[in-house]
Amino acid sequence: MAAGRVLANAFSDRSFTSPLVELLLKNGRNGKNNGKGYYIFERGSKPKPDPSVHPIIEESRRLSKILPGGKPISVTDQEIVEMILFPVVNEACRVLDEGVVVRASDLDTASVLGMSFPSFRYSWA
Repeated sequence: MAAGRVLANAFSDRSFTSPLVELLLKNGRNGKNNGKGYYIFERGSKPKPDPSVHPIIEESRRLSKILPGGKPISVTDQEIVEMILFPVVNEACRVLDEGVVVRASDLDTASVLGMSFPSFRYSWA
């Protein structure tokens, strides 16, 4: 939450602030800390999607007012990857252009160490 606020304040023209994380926390969904989030975390098994989170997601959608006609759209797996990855690539280009980082390899290091990206770094993937 704190990092999200900092980014939203610093780069309001580059970011979208979703109410979802705040709603999850207000509903006692602290992720791995208490075993509830988007997933059900049980010791010794892979996380499983938690269907009881759907009403919270619907509330976030309602508050965001971003659904065309008020209804969810259908997207392919490829489109989801592009919606997530393309803004990351664009931001990488911006910070290189602005001199925030010196070399592209700095971004690689920050991505792996700071965000555990790519997914092979995740123990549960």
